[in-house]
Amino acid sequence: RTYKYDFTNEDELIQKVNLVIRLEGVEVEICGVWVWVTGETYPHRKYLKECEFKYARKKRAWYYHNMQFYRKRGTDDWTMDRIRSTWGSKKVEEDEKQKQIKEKK
Repeated sequence: RTYKYDFTNEDELIQKVNLVIRLEGVEVEICGVWVWVTGETYPHRKYLKECEFKYARKKRAWYYHNMQFYRKRGTDDWTMDRIRSTWGSKKVEEDEKQKQIKEKK
């Protein structure tokens, strides 16, 4: 049996990042196959809901994940630091945000 990697998850994450990258006052972070949005998210909460993000109350952050391959095991609550150390983390920097805005124009 040959395994073929499906790139649709990455494409979906890129689309979600592009939807929230231009929001004022927020930080966008990619941890594994999750997109996390933190910062001043309250003014953008309706838009984030429309974009299928969910709010993690204990982390005070919005997240998106394609739940197709995810199943939570156990009852532990993971902190953002634990998520970052387990899955890795990449923050979308300001220059990348500016590049995205310029490409859209």
